[in-house]
Amino acid sequence: MLPAPLKRLLAQPSHRWALLAVLGLAAVVTPLAEVWRRQGLELQTAFDARSALQSVAAGLQTQRALSAHRPYAAAVLAGRDQQEPERLRRQQAVDSEVGTLVASLEAQRLHRALDEADQLRNEWTNLLEGIGRRKMPAAASDAAHDLLIEQVFVIMDLTAGAGGLQGQVGRAFRAEAWTLAMQTLPRLAANLARWPGDAALSADPLGANPGTLAQARRAAKAATDLLTTLDATGADEPAPDPAIVHALVALQQSATHLATPAAAGLSPAAAARRAHAASVEAHRALIVHLDAGLVQATSALRLERLAVAAAGLLALFIAAFAGSMALPRRAASPSEGAAVPDSPSDEASTTALHTATVPGGAESQGPASDLLLRLRRRATEAEAESAHRPRPPTQP
Repeated sequence: MLPAPLKRLLAQPSHRWALLAVLGLAAVVTPLAEVWRRQGLELQTAFDARSALQSVAAGLQTQRALSAHRPYAAAVLAGRDQQEPERLRRQQAVDSEVGTLVASLEAQRLHRALDEADQLRNEWTNLLEGIGRRKMPAAASDAAHDLLIEQVFVIMDLTAGAGGLQGQVGRAFRAEAWTLAMQTLPRLAANLARWPGDAALSADPLGANPGTLAQARRAAKAATDLLTTLDATGADEPAPDPAIVHALVALQQSATHLATPAAAGLSPAAAARRAHAASVEAHRALIVHLDAGLVQATSALRLERLAVAAAGLLALFIAAFAGSMALPRRAASPSEGAAVPDSPSDEASTTALHTATVPGGAESQGPASDLLLRLRRRATEAEAESAHRPRPPTQP
């Protein structure tokens, strides 16, 4: 049962149409609002993923700077002081990359990653003090550099987790590309930077880490899978960047030469250096490729939000127009259209009007109406006669 006020409201057809317009607007705007909210969350996720990707790239640059500083520090500690100027230059590069990494983490307010970065800077300072005093063995310096590189991996994992790079973003885009960029290639590059020279391999044939060769094979397989995915790009999608295709092909070839350097006419150390350069270049191209994918996704989400906003505004306009057309328009009442007589001429015209409605006339409506008109005419004539009658003079 509907309440009485609602029944009276719905009694008029115009009110019913207005209510239907309001209900239609609610039925259209409610799902649009949900779509708008979901798209906003996806857009924020894409923004966070881009910021996290930049921090991961800064971490990779830090790792490369540490790997480049490692052999010069070992040479200085071994007594080759002529390598000190180059070591100092590499040290400045590490300081610069660590500063860039910390600034990126502070911009994203990643507190756990910042705690690890503070520990990284403290351990780096302690390592520089030991190198400066020349009291640290070269093996201890190498081990300290390896620990610092692992510390950067921890920072990268925390950053990638906070930005969703290894979760929903990786599932939304190409998971194999994220795995190759976040795990396989950084580990391969770090291990290849520690690859021993030809002299060390001659003295110790087992000096090459078998785990590095396994990582190279995994990287080559991942590169092959990614190239297959890129080749399967649809006609309506943009063609893959030639830089990433060239880098992945070079990674495949260098991984093969690393396993069998003699077949390519290379020494093991030369094959390792070529594989290291190929992995670094492939990783750089992969980061650019992933960032371009995030930019494309962000642009698409913005266009979708504009379409949703336009649909909501259109629905609001249609509902408002339908409601205004459904509501009744107020017409002028007879009392508002009639003129109020305020002069004798007006009174005469009024009297003539009453006279015209005498019984038997064109305006006669029946005995009762004729009687009412005669009474009104007599009252009007009496009022007019009393108004024109002279008043007696007042006594002094």
